[in-house]
This record gives sequence, C-alpha cells and structure tokens, in this order.
Amino acid sequence: MRPPVLAGIDGSERAAAAADWAAREATLRGVPLRLLHASPQLPEAVVPGPALDRLQEMGEQLVQRTVTEFADRYPDLEVEGEHADDSPGRRPPRRGT
Repeated sequence: MRPPVLAGIDGSERAAAAADWAAREATLRGVPLRLLHASPQLPEAVVPGPALDRLQEMGEQLVQRTVTEFADRYPDLEVEGEHADDSPGRRPPRRGT
C-alpha cells in the first residue's frame, strides 16, 4: 500500500492552502490524506492546566472541522486527522498505515 499524503494544519491560511494542495495531490495519487495538528507541550508552571486543556480541545476541534471540510470538498478522498500533544519535531513517524 502506498503511504498517504501528510499535511500539517495550524489554522492559518498558508496551512489551509498547503492542505488543499495535499488533498489534490492525494486524489491524483489515489491515496488517503492525513491531516496533523501538533501542539508543543507547555509547562504547567507557565500555563495553567485548564488553559492547556483548552488548547488541546481547540486543536482537536481544528482537526475535526478540517477533516469534515475536506471530506465534503473531496468526496472520493479518504481523509484522516490527528491531533498530537507533542511538538512536530519530536513525534515519531507512524508506520504501516
């Protein structure tokens, strides 16, 4: 199986444009699109726990909203989304999916 096309999203217009390009590329290749939002871990001494929880919730909502939007715009494309609480540079790559 060929790997999916991966696009990082952060709510910005540039990330949305890149994700749209990735969706078109995934469609051309006949592979799924995987959308990823990563939030760096912030120390609770600096950011209170409830604020950290809210940031995580907002990241998860962004992913779900974007997955739904892309599934509507590209009905023949399999779209997956994931929110990670690790910084983008520290997250190990997923294998076999």
